[in-house]
Amino acid sequence: MENTQPFTANFISNGSEVGKLIHAYDWSSTPLGTMASWPKTLQFSLNMLLHTNLPMMLFWGDRSLCFYNDAFLPLLPAGKQTLVPGKAAAELWPDTWPAIQPAVNQVRSNGDPVSHDNDIFARYSHNGHSCHHHHHYSPIQDETGLRVAVLLICTQTAQNKHEKSAVSAQHFKGIVEQAPNPIFIFKGEDMVLAMANEPLLRIWGVNSDAIGKPMLDTLPELKGQGFMEMLLDVYHNKHIVTGKEKPAVFHRPDGRKETMYFNFVYQPYKEADGTVSGVLVIANDVTEQVVARKRLEESELRFRALVMATSDVVYRMNPDWSEMQNLVGRGFLTDTEVPTPDWLKKYIHPDDQPHVQALIKKSVQTHSVFELEHQVFRQDGAIGWTFSRAIPIHDEAGNIIEWFGAASDITQRKRFEQELESTRDELRVSKRLYEAVTASTPDLIYIFDRNYKFIYANQALLTMWGRTWEESVGQGLLALGYEPWHAEMHEREIDQVIATKKPIRGEVAFPHSVMGYRMYDYIFAPVLNEAGEVEVVAGTTRDISDLKVAELALKHSEEQFRTLTQSLPQLICTADIHGYCDFFNQQWYDYTGSHAEDAEGKGWMMYVHPNQRELLYDKWERSLKSGESLAFEFQLKARDGHYQWFYIVGNPIKDEDGEILKWVSALTNIEEQKAVEEKLEQLVNERTGALQRSNDDLEQFAHVASHDLKEPVRKIKTFVDRLEHDGETKLSEKGSSYLNKINTAANRMYDMIEGVLNYSSIDNAEQPLSSINLNETLNSIELDLEILMNQKKAHIVYEGLPTVKGAPLLIYQLFYNLINNSLKFTRLDTPPLITVTAKKAAKMGIPYLQIDVKDNGIGFEQTQAQKIFNSFIRLNSKDKFEGTGLGLALCKKIVERHQGYITASGAENEGAVFSIFLPDIN
Repeated sequence: MENTQPFTANFISNGSEVGKLIHAYDWSSTPLGTMASWPKTLQFSLNMLLHTNLPMMLFWGDRSLCFYNDAFLPLLPAGKQTLVPGKAAAELWPDTWPAIQPAVNQVRSNGDPVSHDNDIFARYSHNGHSCHHHHHYSPIQDETGLRVAVLLICTQTAQNKHEKSAVSAQHFKGIVEQAPNPIFIFKGEDMVLAMANEPLLRIWGVNSDAIGKPMLDTLPELKGQGFMEMLLDVYHNKHIVTGKEKPAVFHRPDGRKETMYFNFVYQPYKEADGTVSGVLVIANDVTEQVVARKRLEESELRFRALVMATSDVVYRMNPDWSEMQNLVGRGFLTDTEVPTPDWLKKYIHPDDQPHVQALIKKSVQTHSVFELEHQVFRQDGAIGWTFSRAIPIHDEAGNIIEWFGAASDITQRKRFEQELESTRDELRVSKRLYEAVTASTPDLIYIFDRNYKFIYANQALLTMWGRTWEESVGQGLLALGYEPWHAEMHEREIDQVIATKKPIRGEVAFPHSVMGYRMYDYIFAPVLNEAGEVEVVAGTTRDISDLKVAELALKHSEEQFRTLTQSLPQLICTADIHGYCDFFNQQWYDYTGSHAEDAEGKGWMMYVHPNQRELLYDKWERSLKSGESLAFEFQLKARDGHYQWFYIVGNPIKDEDGEILKWVSALTNIEEQKAVEEKLEQLVNERTGALQRSNDDLEQFAHVASHDLKEPVRKIKTFVDRLEHDGETKLSEKGSSYLNKINTAANRMYDMIEGVLNYSSIDNAEQPLSSINLNETLNSIELDLEILMNQKKAHIVYEGLPTVKGAPLLIYQLFYNLINNSLKFTRLDTPPLITVTAKKAAKMGIPYLQIDVKDNGIGFEQTQAQKIFNSFIRLNSKDKFEGTGLGLALCKKIVERHQGYITASGAENEGAVFSIFLPDIN
């Protein structure tokens, strides 16, 4: 059951004056409701606030309900130090709230902390001195990330500006060192411990040498427990993270692992200039509360099980006993499965009803246990006696939610009380005598009379029953909780001892009052009088539960293992720590045709192929010495004399201390797999050869095609050039226009051929990989495009770009194409501005470097973002913008060759952004 009120118990124990005010106040009529219904975030924040010596004020909710700690009391207005927290800020500080409200609203609105120095609280100084404080306002978020409160932390500052920094730092350090709870500061990416107080060092189990070292260097076991991730989240994203009952596992010097639980707040730590340099942590050790709660939950479960196992009647009542919820009578009383208002008349004898009602009234008023012996109507209609005991079940606010009760049939005890009274003195003498002998043994020692009644029971037996001496002596087996079959068995055994005058021994299970059902070994022995007759029967019983459990577990485990091995298709064998094989499953014998005497020990090695026998034997010996698993492929001889391939895996079975107890090996037949692998390898070799020939042919074709396709285009360009510069040839204006179109088409055809060849040869080009400084790459591109950039009055902005790993020529071509693309698709009367930036990114947990190339050109519709990377795709007319339609397709292929990917985003007439994601080599 989760503790929804983790801070309440600490108010009184820690002497917190404000905590006492909160705990004693009736919150049920306030907007917050009862403390049990308060949000977890409010509970945790108060728990942290009330356990620190730093003056703090919490402004909760839209009304800014104020909660503060003892350290804040001197800052409150005179006469309001005893005012119960939880009042609205406007009511608590009518004069000051207008000055504070803007900072609170700002933090609640945008989530950014606010800090400033002022003298707002100087008017409330009660010591005769002026108080100057540094105020730090931080947001508090709930489990969903919603900002629900603002935390104000006040630290006293110096009055002199020149002293302020030193005094503030010294004051803060003094507060940290004197705080009873862990307060500490981490700095930088590695979370170096910059400041810590004694409570933290004590919890960590280290000394002050840990200051100045990264957290994971001091406590490497914290890696993977989530703390480093949360700290880095706060450090990078500059928000506050809270935790409740977060477990932390520490590896102590003595080898044990200790789990502790903490409530904590992580918030960005800012330097004087406002930059975040680390994380401030305020924590509270709640290990005792968590462990105690868990123990309480386990105890409640055991208690209910115990009651069900040891009581004749179990029942449940509503809070005021006006209705019985249910009753399990177990043959003694009539069962009730539905709520019953008239239970008193149904079960309780009229003579005892007033007494029962009076005790109920008292128990309900005082929340005390109901405990009474009274008469009842039994299931058979007769009148019986019962001892009834009921305890109140409370909710977290202390209200009774139901009563849980158990009742025992004491009818026989009541009937024999008169008879027992006459023999009580004699029994007391016997009791003292036997107790002197048996008080020091954990075994159960007891004596039966000839009528099966216990006339003696030592303390160990009374503890097992959960009864006193007076409740037990003179009782029979049934009255003491023995089931009928159990009681009848012991009565027969007592009769046998009396008849034969010989001891008898047996084993039986019986419920212990605390430990539940246990297994016992017992001996009944005759005690003879002077006449040689059996006067009484003495018994001793020993608890052998642990031994039986161990025996049964071992037997069950062995049976399960053998059953499992016989159902598996693998060949299974086991060996001792020296490698002596002592068990083979039936599949081994069916395959090899061997017998146990042939395979045991090291005989099984004779079935291994001679070519692999020595190597397997050496590997097996190395595994036995090192304790490492064995894995090996070898051929094993079948009953028909042929060998087949098997894969053996041998693993050690270890105890709790890591000592090897046994080896278990499984042999899997991989003959078919080997044949398939052989065939597959042959097929792969054949297809690889064919593919290589195809690639060679394709490459040769590309070179031939390059020459054959470019040659006619070159000739067209040559003759066009001659016509243009031939003085004797005079063309009309229309002829010159046609000639210009021919030249333009030839140039486009030449570029198209070059682009196709580049695109098709990217995958086959063998480019060495090296580290590439992108700043140098862009500088080279800027020089190469200098003329075009001057013509268009373009600017490229980049700085501090990272180093990537790749093929230098391809990376150059990638960024050249993108920048050239941005220079090509520009808007009229708008000078091109190209910005190149870089940052870290991640996709599916894989780290990438994201390089964005952004321009202010014509852009494109976002619906075309995927289409533009396809070959020969043009979004604009070739008459307006030149191009082959291969540039971006080539960029995509280059990025993918570097195990990355590229995306595009844009809007028409608003520019475009091309984002390149390359693996982060760091």
